[in-house]
Amino acid sequence: MDQVFEYTEYKPSPGSVYPLLAQLQEEGLVEQSPDEEPSLKRYTLTEAGQAELHEIMAHDDHLKKRQRTIRKMYWRLHRDLPLELFNSFSAFMDAFEELDSTTIASPEMRAKLISIIDEARHSIESLEADAA
Repeated sequence: MDQVFEYTEYKPSPGSVYPLLAQLQEEGLVEQSPDEEPSLKRYTLTEAGQAELHEIMAHDDHLKKRQRTIRKMYWRLHRDLPLELFNSFSAFMDAFEELDSTTIASPEMRAKLISIIDEARHSIESLEADAA
């Protein structure tokens, strides 16, 4: 539940999580794992659950397309970002999203990416300071 909060800033209650886990267990997608702490219930994916997860992940292009649509709606409609600025920002985000997991897994590449992003952020922040 803490990981759900970490990614979504929403902390589900045990009353909503455990019925879902019970349903997944009935469907054969997860199984309860033994734990040293008897008060904790831990679950792992079964082979069927892993296959289902891989099937969902195969739709990565669909998820990216939906994310890009939401990005455009937010920045163009809600924030009224000029088209040329949105296109540049969107191209940056697309380039970042296209990085493969092996590139991101490399500590050296991660350090370079962090440096590039931090430098861009500092430049943007200095524009805001200059405008004030």
